[in-house]
Parts: sequence; structure tokens; C-alpha cells
Amino acid sequence: MLHVEKLAASAVHLAPTGGDSILVYTYDNVLDHYIVAASNRTIGLVKVGQIALHGIIRAPPRVRAVSWVVPEHQLRE
Repeated sequence: MLHVEKLAASAVHLAPTGGDSILVYTYDNVLDHYIVAASNRTIGLVKVGQIALHGIIRAPPRVRAVSWVVPEHQLRE
């Protein structure tokens, strides 16, 4: 096991985005964006964004796919 990330709720869907990031959609109707941060000795996740989808998605377990448009400045950094 390389890394364990504690979430506020169980994950409904995980989706890779780009070369080094992951989207995690959870049962509490929140979409988290993480970047994979790797060094010589460790691998970890850094949360770089989050959006609550309350009132937009009514049934989180029915979500089958998620997507996120990464802002240009985040791609450069």
C-alpha cells in the first residue's frame, strides 16, 4: 500500500484526470480533486480542489462518471 487517504464519506467513483491527478466523488455528494505528489521515498495525495454538488445531484450512488476541467494555472504549477 503506497498511500491511505481518509475521506469524510465512502467513495462512489474514482477517475484519473491528466497524468497526475485523481477525482474522488463521495456519498456525501462532494467531488474532490487530488494531485499525486511523488518523491524519491514517498507517494501522497494533495487536495487541490473540492466542490459540493448538493442540489445538483440528488442520488450520489447513481453517478457513473465524473469529470473536472483543470484551470490552466494549475496545469502550469
